[in-house]
Amino acid sequence: MDVNLAKEQENQLEKIRVLNEQISQLETEYWHQFSSMSEIKFWVVLLLFAVPLIALLLFIDRRRVFLLCFYGFNIHVWFGYLDTWGVKQGIWEYPYQLLPFLPGNVTLEASLMPVAFIFVYQLTIESFKRYLIYTLALSAFWCFILKPIFVMHDLFRLYKGVNFFHLFITLIGVFLFSKLLTYIFLKLSEQSGAFTRD
Repeated sequence: MDVNLAKEQENQLEKIRVLNEQISQLETEYWHQFSSMSEIKFWVVLLLFAVPLIALLLFIDRRRVFLLCFYGFNIHVWFGYLDTWGVKQGIWEYPYQLLPFLPGNVTLEASLMPVAFIFVYQLTIESFKRYLIYTLALSAFWCFILKPIFVMHDLFRLYKGVNFFHLFITLIGVFLFSKLLTYIFLKLSEQSGAFTRD
């Protein structure tokens, strides 16, 4: 690598590191001032995080717990990436977060959304047609009812012309991809004899 190019790379990396540190400090200050435990919306966000996880512990089909949680983990990971990308691109933001050092909105991407769709998968595990219908219905509810309520109560904001229909299409893509990936891994593990549906 050219010496000048290597120096330019180091300069750019240093700028990125410094800016990331400044952003982290700013987010922590913002959280303490506007989004901490003294704010009612912090408690709303905490409930939206805790209640689905408690429901999952109580009502998950324990015979299929690994399969269901693998599917839910898929959703969590892909939405985590997507959410982080959207926040970094300035497409959306969450004015109230559970903790300032967690990326995106951990409440939605690690609890509320995966748990809701784990239950859909649990109800429709034997029928792709039912899975598709229920997923479309829950995605429509999520994007055209729940997300607008979040916007109305300043728990979520959209920018740059992104609308709820864009979110709906994205949601469908992630759920179908998660279902496909789960199916592939399920088939691979069934072929090895390591895991079965029941």
